[in-house]
Amino acid sequence: SVPSGGNFPTLDTTGSCIGLKIENGASITLSATYNLEVKGDISVEGAGAFNPVTGKVILNGTGSQTIDLGTAVGNKFYNLEINKTSGAVTVLRDLTIDNNLVITGTLNSGNKIVTINGVTTNNGTIQVSGGILDINGNLTGGILDGGTGIIRFSGTTFSPGVFTASSSTVIFDSKTADQTIPVLTYNNLEIDK
Repeated sequence: SVPSGGNFPTLDTTGSCIGLKIENGASITLSATYNLEVKGDISVEGAGAFNPVTGKVILNGTGSQTIDLGTAVGNKFYNLEINKTSGAVTVLRDLTIDNNLVITGTLNSGNKIVTINGVTTNNGTIQVSGGILDINGNLTGGILDGGTGIIRFSGTTFSPGVFTASSSTVIFDSKTADQTIPVLTYNNLEIDK
């Protein structure tokens, strides 16, 4: 737990923790390209601040984990890796990943807005249980379960290994690049160019 008041840590080496809780008014910074492994939940309260710089957070606990980066503007991940053999990672509040997402395991969008601004390498499962999955780079591999959500895609390569449409809507919306729409079974498909 990172308490409010006092000196706030900067992680300038690879670190690991059971869980990460940042209290209201506290902050933590990941320095440069270092990794932080988290075996439990990530929780940021109130005006707590999580500053990833260009570091990577790795969620690799053995059970279910949750992500709640709080309400402070600028709380986001730079690179996120989910590396789990059991249990899902569930998003509890809107989430932005500024660069890449790598999944081995399961990510559940939790009826929130999940924005990925880099490449999504899926070696597991992404469940869009309501909300919006906004992919601004390429998506390759794994299982993509559209659930009841909206999948917005603006990259050039949309190539899930398995796509389950359920009652989802997929929107191809790149304003700057040509997109090839793969032959998949969609529930609702929209083109917004």
